[in-house]
Amino acid sequence: MISKTISKYKILKKLGEGNMGKVYLAKDTKLERNVALKFLPKDFSRDPIAKERFINEARLASSLDHNNVCVIHDISETDNGQLFISMNYYKGKTLQEKLQEGWFSEKETLNYITKIAQGLESAHKKGIVHSDIKPGNILITDEGIPKILDFGIAKVCCEIRPIIQSSASGTIAY
Repeated sequence: MISKTISKYKILKKLGEGNMGKVYLAKDTKLERNVALKFLPKDFSRDPIAKERFINEARLASSLDHNNVCVIHDISETDNGQLFISMNYYKGKTLQEKLQEGWFSEKETLNYITKIAQGLESAHKKGIVHSDIKPGNILITDEGIPKILDFGIAKVCCEIRPIIQSSASGTIAY
């Protein structure tokens, strides 16, 4: 996938991987900026429930406008039907990675908790529940700004039926 051009994006390197996809650093060749591209795995791209979940992630996250929530630019698909989301690329480390390096000061801890809570509050005001908040889904930018990532199993509150009907989802430890 590295060095490949998909749509207007030139893939530069792999950033990470999770249950619902791989994330790559890419160059938007039209706007000349770096972005992160999250690809739904090929097998999941043929699964209507997985596709709905992925599209739902893009739709819900893109409706949010808050400094502590990752900005979503677009959702598209490759020529062979593989879905991907284009989002802001932030230099930094996940909260999980930062915690492995050591503990934060009380001031840093309170700052991160407050900012993450404010980002979640902005989602909740729109009726969106993240459903998988954990250190691996929060990126701390090099400037120290927490960004909430991965709205893959988010739900809209007060719906009569869940957006995705399935068994329990999320990360059990969180």
